Amino acid sequence: MAVPDMETLSNLVLEAMSSHRFHFVLEAFNIFVPHHWLTRMLNWLDSFMKGESERDKLELVRDAISLYEEGDDMILFRQSMNLTRNQQQDLLTMWADVQPFDSLAMDVSVPDFGLLAEIVTLCVHSGIDVNIANLMQGSNSLQFQQECLKAVEILLDQRNFDVALKLAKTSDVPADSIFVTQLHTMFESQTNQNEAQTSSLRYRTAFWNRCHQLLTVHHVRPDLASNFFRDVLPKAQTSWESHLMIDHALKWMRLVKPIRKDALVELEVLWWQTRIEADLDSSTPSSLLDLQPDSPMCPLLMAKINEIADALPYAQLQSTYSDSFLEKVSEWIGRNLDAAELVGALKLSYMFRRQSPDLLLILFMIDLVENNVDMPRVKSRLLQIIALKDKEVEWKDRQSAIEYIDNELLKHGHVLCQRLLVFHQVAVILDLKYEYVVEHSRPISILKMLLETPTQSSGLQLAIGGHLNLARNWITASRIAMTQVVDLVKDELIEAARSAYGQVSTETNMVVSLLRGTFNRWVTLCADPTQLGRALLQAALDLEENNEWPVAVELLIFSHSSFTLACDVENIGQILNHARSFIDKLLLDQQWILITRLTTGIQRYTEMSYVFELLKEHDQFEYLLRKGMDRLPLLRQALLDFLRPNCLENRELFRLVALHFHMHAEVAGMWQDEANSLLKPVISQAFKSILKTSKKPTGSPLPKTVESSPAKKSSTSWSLEPTNLPTSIDLPMLKASPEMKKIFTAAMHNLAHATEYFLQAGKLSHANQCALQAELVALQIHLVSRAADGQHIYCILGLNAAQVDVLICETLTYPEAEIVSRGYGFSVTWGKALMRHYVLNDGSDYLERFIRRHTITPTIVEQVVAAFELESGFSKKSETLDRLERLVSMLTDAEVKYRLASRLGLRHLVGELLSSSALPYLRDTAWGKKANQD
Repeated sequence: MAVPDMETLSNLVLEAMSSHRFHFVLEAFNIFVPHHWLTRMLNWLDSFMKGESERDKLELVRDAISLYEEGDDMILFRQSMNLTRNQQQDLLTMWADVQPFDSLAMDVSVPDFGLLAEIVTLCVHSGIDVNIANLMQGSNSLQFQQECLKAVEILLDQRNFDVALKLAKTSDVPADSIFVTQLHTMFESQTNQNEAQTSSLRYRTAFWNRCHQLLTVHHVRPDLASNFFRDVLPKAQTSWESHLMIDHALKWMRLVKPIRKDALVELEVLWWQTRIEADLDSSTPSSLLDLQPDSPMCPLLMAKINEIADALPYAQLQSTYSDSFLEKVSEWIGRNLDAAELVGALKLSYMFRRQSPDLLLILFMIDLVENNVDMPRVKSRLLQIIALKDKEVEWKDRQSAIEYIDNELLKHGHVLCQRLLVFHQVAVILDLKYEYVVEHSRPISILKMLLETPTQSSGLQLAIGGHLNLARNWITASRIAMTQVVDLVKDELIEAARSAYGQVSTETNMVVSLLRGTFNRWVTLCADPTQLGRALLQAALDLEENNEWPVAVELLIFSHSSFTLACDVENIGQILNHARSFIDKLLLDQQWILITRLTTGIQRYTEMSYVFELLKEHDQFEYLLRKGMDRLPLLRQALLDFLRPNCLENRELFRLVALHFHMHAEVAGMWQDEANSLLKPVISQAFKSILKTSKKPTGSPLPKTVESSPAKKSSTSWSLEPTNLPTSIDLPMLKASPEMKKIFTAAMHNLAHATEYFLQAGKLSHANQCALQAELVALQIHLVSRAADGQHIYCILGLNAAQVDVLICETLTYPEAEIVSRGYGFSVTWGKALMRHYVLNDGSDYLERFIRRHTITPTIVEQVVAAFELESGFSKKSETLDRLERLVSMLTDAEVKYRLASRLGLRHLVGELLSSSALPYLRDTAWGKKANQD
């Protein structure tokens, strides 16, 4: 007997299931096709419905199906069977576990029994009956979707949101309605639980914002989200809450595709209406009403504005609008204009049919710059809009008219007016049409054209880049991205560096001058110097890799300058690290000019002091002394600080650097220190001859006659400050020798040089002191020269006041005494000196030299007489008295002369006075005083 084909068997099974004759068909299958897999599956289903769900038998069925080669269809199992909810769940769970139909042909659609089991389980636990036949159609079928959505609706009616969300996620059906319904329910429940709390403005504002966030996170359909906020609008308690709901509804409506213009217009009108009502409500915090522009930037062109106006929504005029409401509309038009929101101002004006003079003035200015209004008609057009303060005012051009409107007539919208003016100025300067400038798709190219256009002044062309102020205004007005500006500035600086080095490759200072001016012009265009610095740094690294080292050096310097302007310490450190590695590379190629350029360009000499060491080690220090380097004050001080520690070992280098940078005071200090270093050992040796005790010297010490140099003091500095001496006034002694003379001669020359450089530095006091010190050393040379070798002579350097006094009064000639007194700033008691050198020692030459420079005064003679009385005990030696008589006779004061002559018993001199014409005077003075005393 032939076996029926699969189609016949399938139809038989379907008819049996639909007619509820399952057992009759099962018996027929067992008789006629007992070995067919359908027979085995029907027998298993019969056992399952009887409660005998045996897994091992189902696995045998699966094995039988796998041996069957005919392409069968699962449609026969997509019909509903008389199973309970639990049986349906158990059946699908077991089929999902065993997967009996996996071996069917590829073109046979086998349901995902695991998915079906999960869906049925969720429904069974919630008491929901589902049609398994619909689910068996596949997850992409309409029947499947409708069956799942039906179950979701039942779960929403039960307020079982968690299961509904899980079912929607499992079955991949939209969950939008679930979230919306859940938000409705959540708001109602919270309102009923705590009415006092939920009535607060802060709470309700936070709640609606949270609803908006939840709808956004779960990607709810925009139309459903917008309708949610529209539906809850009647529940608003304040005008601000109504505005907040409309605001969220409008945001979602703008996302609906295709755009529903009618609904969008309606919401925009409601948005402004509720916002103005909230502004009129005194309970609304002012901070909530800050304008946050969300409209696109409106091109300042009448054609574009007319297009926008034609599409603007109109509000139905309501007689209920109060005057205060309409005044508030005018206020908000002004606020939109102040925020450069021309579209928002136009919307308000058109929505509520409210005219604004400021808005009309801005539209008129747009007409003016588009040349739609002739200059003679400007005044009449303005009078149609607003009253003019000065009816006689005239304007020479369109720009002056716009500036007048901005300064005198306009109350709101100054930012828009400035943008308009910038566009007009750019169009005039570049000789372009206003419309072309406004609508240009690449404002950065307009910026470049503007910067490359030379300015005119008195008929002479100035440097490129004279329109920097207008360029900065253009960047703001056209809203050019800062990254574009940075790229433009970077490219221009690279080109400038290449061009500069190409034109004057042998004169670095000319390059520096050119590039410094270029950088100062261009960097002002960048609002964020740090961003420019990073771009320049990366470009420098790229150029370094390409061996364009001169340009890379300049870009590193520019980058450092940018970071310095931004006070960006971290990136400055990065620049210094890159500079060090770059210098190592330049050093290998002996690029000394580039090394010094990089160092002097960055000008962080403390951190880059290693460059000085490199140049010094390689005998290339002269690169820092090239022409123009003396104009770098920071380099001057940095070199000085670097060389001072090395001054003792390389004085010539220090002197060379100091002279190059016009550091005359520092050079003078060097010469002075060298002189002191020569003199100090000699003076110390001289004083050892009298240092017999540790007591301090007698007499008050003298102040220094030579102050320390303006340069840093040397550790070997020497001055005329006294040395500790014993109480006896002994003088230090030197042993004359040719070597001694050489030392003093070298010291004298050094002091002379120091004097010269102090004069060049304008330090006259220091110069004078060095000159006096040089005179003292010259005198010491004289004393050494006239002595025989090995003879001991007095040391006239480093003395104290008592020693100077002894030296002058006892030893030195008059010219020598003058030199020593000037050198030490010592006030000489000339009477004592004359007493010793002239009166006692018959030094007529001393007296003759003295009177050539000084006048014999009563004080000096009285000092001589007092010393004579102490020294000689009124000795009557005729030679001594004759010299005293000569001194007294040199006085011009007859009274003093008579008194001293009488005191010394100089009868001859007294007789001369009495016989002279001075007698009457003496009677009135000297004799009269004596009579009064008697």
